[in-house]
Amino acid sequence: MNRARRFISVVIVLTILSQISTVFAAVSVIKTENPFPEPVKIDTDENGVLNQLSYISTSTGATSGIRYRFTEGKINIGGFEYKISFTDIIGGAKPPSGVTEYYAITITKDDILEGIEKQYGRKLNESEIKAFEEGLKNPDRISYSATIEIYNANTGKVLDVIDKFEDIDKIAGKHGFAKKHMDDMKTRFNEQPLEYEETRPTSSGVRPTFIRSKSKDD
Repeated sequence: MNRARRFISVVIVLTILSQISTVFAAVSVIKTENPFPEPVKIDTDENGVLNQLSYISTSTGATSGIRYRFTEGKINIGGFEYKISFTDIIGGAKPPSGVTEYYAITITKDDILEGIEKQYGRKLNESEIKAFEEGLKNPDRISYSATIEIYNANTGKVLDVIDKFEDIDKIAGKHGFAKKHMDDMKTRFNEQPLEYEETRPTSSGVRPTFIRSKSKDD
């Protein structure tokens, strides 16, 4: 595809995605006994189109009346942003006081398509699907982030909101959260370039690294 045709495809994809306000109801969140966060895995088909991404997040049970909750997640793939409601899935996780639980989150291409088609009220046509797949083909970067509310469990009052990784230590620390709670918050954030020719994992703090997984046909 030449540069002009790819630009047209990107414009089409942006037009489609800019109209999405729904969440991905089919996103998989499974409690796991894995004691450590795994690298984020990116699975693609033989054409390099995203099939799914998977990563691990953690939650630790509250030990005081000042608590935090995850209300929304954002996945950015190749410059396109998709929103996920955490309110009814991992945002509602309530492990016992002081106990850390692990959750495997998987988001598939079909989850994204389902969200688009639900918003449109119809199935995408052939040209729309083709443009969408071009937008997900070999993106150069994937990131995810979250909106975190710090609140008083007794009054329900929201005391602070965190939506940037670099604000976690400062804001959460101000409210007396222990390191393990701040580490949980950090598992909801990552931004890394993607390597398609080789795997070159890097790490920063508790944040997982990205690995491009080979397709089943590789």
